[in-house]
Amino acid sequence: MRARITLALSPLLAALITLSGCGEGTGSSEWNDGDQPQATATHPAVPTEPQTDTDTGAPLATIPPTETPEVTVKLQKPTLPVAGRSATGFHWQGVGVPSDHYDAADFADQAIRKAIDPVWSNWLNSQSDLHERLLILRIVKDAPVRSQCLPEGNNEVTPHSLFAFVCPLDDPERRSPGILYLPSATYARIWDLPLEPGEQNLVGVVVAAGAHAFGVIETLALDLGLTAPSGISARLVAACYAGVWTRAVYPGKMLTPRATNAAVTIMAGSVGIPPQPGEPLVPSSQLKTAYDTGLTQGNIVTCGQYWPGTSWS
Repeated sequence: MRARITLALSPLLAALITLSGCGEGTGSSEWNDGDQPQATATHPAVPTEPQTDTDTGAPLATIPPTETPEVTVKLQKPTLPVAGRSATGFHWQGVGVPSDHYDAADFADQAIRKAIDPVWSNWLNSQSDLHERLLILRIVKDAPVRSQCLPEGNNEVTPHSLFAFVCPLDDPERRSPGILYLPSATYARIWDLPLEPGEQNLVGVVVAAGAHAFGVIETLALDLGLTAPSGISARLVAACYAGVWTRAVYPGKMLTPRATNAAVTIMAGSVGIPPQPGEPLVPSSQLKTAYDTGLTQGNIVTCGQYWPGTSWS
C-alpha cells in the first residue's frame, strides 16, 4: 500500500511509561521466513472484573464477546517477507534525533515511505486476492484539517492533536483505505522521553507502524469483504500487525523491554480514532500482549484472533 504523502500522535504522558522495563523480553529468538503454523482464531478472554488505569483511575476498556457468525479467511502467505535492505537499512536523513515537530514530521514521513509501506505493499501484491491500495498520508504540521471521523464541532486535526488515526470516511469513493493523519508536534514528544537516541528512533518507527496498521486493516476489510474491527479490537489488531512488521524488519533482540513498553504505551494513548469523552481507555497491557503476539509469531493469521467475527488460517 504505497503511501501518497501529503502526517496524526498524542501528548505522550511520560508518567504512564515505566521505563525500568517490565515483563519478558520482546522476542529475541531466531526466526526465518519459512512455514508458520496455521492458526484458528480464539478470542481473548473477557475480564470478569472492571479494570481501571493504575495511574489515573480511569476505566479501561474490555473486549466484548463476539456474537457475529465467524467468517473464515484463508491467506496464501500468512507472513510478511523478510524486509530488504531498503527497509532494514532505514535511517533518518536528519542529524541526530528530531529537534522539533517539523523534524519529527519528516522522520515519520520517511519511516512510512521507506520502511513500513513498502513491506506491506509487497505482501499485499503477493496475494492473488488482495490489492495494493493507496493509503493517503497527511502530516499535520501547520494549518488544521477537518476529518469526518471526528465529532461535529470538534472535528479538526491540528499539529497538537492527541491521536494518529486512519479515517476511511475522508475518502468517500474508497479509492484508498483512507487518510492517515499524523499531527507533528505530538509525534515529536516521543523524543522528549528519557530514552537513548537509538531507542527513541526505534520507538518512533514502531509507533508509525502501529498507526499505519489501521490502513492495512481497512485494506483487508475492503478486499476480503469483512467488517473492519473498531474500538479496542481495531487497536489490538493494529498492535499485532505492528509486531508482525517489526519482526520482518528488525531483529527482535534489538528491541529492549524499555523501548517496547514505551512504544506500546504511546500506541495505547496516541494511536487510533480518538475515544469519545467518557469512553474507556485501552489497557496498554493488552496492547503489549497483542504486539508481542505479532512479534513472536510473525504471522498475520495469528493476529486474526483480535478481529471479531472471523477465523483466519
